[in-house]
Amino acid sequence: MMITRDNGCAVNQQAVEGRKHNREVCKERDAYIDLCRATAFVLVVLHHSGVGRLGKYILGFHMPVFFIIAGMTFNVIHAENRDVKLFSIKRFRQLVVPYFEFELLNLVLTWLLEAASIGSYQAPFLPAAKSILLCINNSAYIGISLRLWFLPCMALSSIIFVAILSLAKADRKNAACFSLMCFSLFAHYVLQVFLHRRLPFTLDISLLAVFYIAFGYAFKESLYKLRRLAIAKKCLLLSILGPVYLLCVKANSGYFYMYINMYGDYWNSIASSIIGSIAFLMAMDIISPLIGKDGALSQFSAWINRYSVIMFPIHLELLPGVKAIICTLVPYNAFSGILIAVTIMALMFCITSAISCAKLCIQKLKRP
Repeated sequence: MMITRDNGCAVNQQAVEGRKHNREVCKERDAYIDLCRATAFVLVVLHHSGVGRLGKYILGFHMPVFFIIAGMTFNVIHAENRDVKLFSIKRFRQLVVPYFEFELLNLVLTWLLEAASIGSYQAPFLPAAKSILLCINNSAYIGISLRLWFLPCMALSSIIFVAILSLAKADRKNAACFSLMCFSLFAHYVLQVFLHRRLPFTLDISLLAVFYIAFGYAFKESLYKLRRLAIAKKCLLLSILGPVYLLCVKANSGYFYMYINMYGDYWNSIASSIIGSIAFLMAMDIISPLIGKDGALSQFSAWINRYSVIMFPIHLELLPGVKAIICTLVPYNAFSGILIAVTIMALMFCITSAISCAKLCIQKLKRP
């Protein structure tokens, strides 16, 4: 009887240790994913602030990597269990509703600046409303920022991805994912080459985004296996992928402008975006042990991820004013671009801290 009890205790202890190990692995993965997303967002702010020739190399992968990370972290089975319809409603609330809220704010701010004759802004109501509803920039509406395309694009692409994969049987998810990768990329290429027109509400860009999400989901185990390589092998692989990416981007006759659905040399852009994203993920994996799980940079990454939905539009609203002030003090170049980015990040920290404090005060007031 004692032997049975001891064996049972041993089994229970192993189960507890297994759960602890799984939690540690999940925490480690979350910290790594936080670092990847946060660094990619900082690169977005840097590019928008202006960093000279470096901008082309940031453009080549910084938006695709967001969608690849989304695919790597996507739990399709969990999404299906919640029902595709409920998942779609949640995505709509998380991303599409904030899109319209911030676009309305941008429109009001543009009207105020136009009335005060500050800058060369113009926002006639009908062209502005059409531009916002279709999520397509037009020359008649010159606001404080271009359309916030990333929010509806992330919503639509993830909904399309989950909806299509939910139709496949459990043992055919990977095959369905690869088929979806091929179809979405081919459909986007055909629209890009033959249609020469934008589709409303980022439907065209979402096809390419679906490809990147499917890529991240299909190869997430392979991408995580790369993390288990020895540090010397990671550095060797990065030393190969990095220069290949730089050469591909340099050879491209255009820029990877995902927000307006223009890519220069199409297949070069797609290949270089994948190579650049993998190189970026590997670089973050090499860096992540150096910053620790509970250090300042780790907390910084978690902060960006916590407020990413509102930080994406807010940094675009801050950009014109911050750029105008700093450029009156120093010449506009790569250095001033970095200064603009740092200023914007500091202001966003103040804004999000104020939002967090306000929420906390409201919660305390609601308590009896």
